[in-house]
Amino acid sequence: MQIDGELRVFSEDDIAHAPEEAGVYALYQGDRLIYIGRAEGGLAITTIRAHLKNHQAGRFGPLASQATHYRCEVHSDPVAREHELLREYEARHGQSPPCNHVSYLPRKGRRHPY
Repeated sequence: MQIDGELRVFSEDDIAHAPEEAGVYALYQGDRLIYIGRAEGGLAITTIRAHLKNHQAGRFGPLASQATHYRCEVHSDPVAREHELLREYEARHGQSPPCNHVSYLPRKGRRHPY
């Protein structure tokens, strides 16, 4: 199940209209999903909008800052929703999106993260 939000341009103008709430977001380069992330909310620096601004500024790594589009979804439990999206992506593609460093697939000899 993909993030419900509309596909938006990863620009300052569009990011300025992103929710100042908790939720999940996905970054794309063209039509390629490169990152799935979460914003846990509660503080101005932990909203979806704040996270997108930080990605655009390169504070979370250079590859994600090269995104061209994003989707976001306000969610009351962003941690669980992010894990669900990552597990689904990995089940379909056999690996995490390129900018996600943690695998959510169980591996032989490795404990499942939850």
